[in-house]
Amino acid sequence: MSLYVLNESDNSVQHAGSKARNDIAGIAETLGWRPLSVRKIFSTREWDKIRAIPTVYWDWSHIPRLLESGDVILLQFPPDTFLKAAFAAVPSIKKMKRHGIHIVMLIHDLDSLRGQGKRLEATFLPLADVIIAHNDHMISFLRKQGFQQPCISLDIFDYLVPHGTQICEPISGIDIAGNLDPYKTKYIYEMAKKRPELPFNLYGPNFDRNSLASHWYRGSFTPEQLLSHLSGSFGLVWDGDSPDTCLGLQGEYLRFNNPHKLSLYIAAGKPVIIWDKAAEASFVTRHNVGIAASSIYEGVDTAMSLSADELAAMTANAKELGNCLQRGDFTKAAIQKAVSILTEGEHN
Repeated sequence: MSLYVLNESDNSVQHAGSKARNDIAGIAETLGWRPLSVRKIFSTREWDKIRAIPTVYWDWSHIPRLLESGDVILLQFPPDTFLKAAFAAVPSIKKMKRHGIHIVMLIHDLDSLRGQGKRLEATFLPLADVIIAHNDHMISFLRKQGFQQPCISLDIFDYLVPHGTQICEPISGIDIAGNLDPYKTKYIYEMAKKRPELPFNLYGPNFDRNSLASHWYRGSFTPEQLLSHLSGSFGLVWDGDSPDTCLGLQGEYLRFNNPHKLSLYIAAGKPVIIWDKAAEASFVTRHNVGIAASSIYEGVDTAMSLSADELAAMTANAKELGNCLQRGDFTKAAIQKAVSILTEGEHN
């Protein structure tokens, strides 16, 4: 049995999405999984959307001939390309299945939870022999959708940190990092109207510089650079329209997913404030690396009322857990468990 990991590569793109996928592939390689590459096709140009379909088909078509029966390949779902182009990978995956190659599929996003992508999931996920999902809440959702394969909970995404990276020591405030598009993070702009005195630090692209939140904005950086700039004592894990609760499709998605920003903050050694209905709220409280709150205001008030000893304990726990994320411990455990399941299946 040989182990392979498929890597969708595009050196010209640097954003959080690529960071998560690259980390998964990199961690697998440290365990001896052999890398195989296809091109990542993603841009806003119409011609690229047309060109992507034959490119995806061609690149993926070479993969089955490189593997033998009994081998295992780790695929990341969904493919990092246009929705229509992603289906061009399906014939090659089916060919691998026919040839006795085992498929481990690690989920990055379930877009059906945000009102789209259901057909893609219904096409790809049944082809997996083992699914690595974000957490137990996502696994329960998959079961309700009829997916009965063995499912493994990742628990949290790892966050690799390049050697020599200087992580910013906490100074003051609460960090909010990510896509700051007003449509996705309306809650930020609502807070700026109601509570402009709150101590936030905003980092990320698509920020509305003409908004009342402009005094909170600190700039946009690559995932690697960001660790050197996050200056808050806490990180905020929130989404949607309202600071009072997580509303809308983006907010509701927190009930099921592992936000990559949670991994960012903890890798930086910061405790977090997270919505108490989020799937990862129990993970945060179980490890004592933050506060689960029903509203941002409640979370901020609780954070500010912590004693020095309580804050020190949370920060120490976050740093210890952050070291695990920087080593890739959670991904290693999940993919090793997947191989064990497949090995046991072969022997039964």
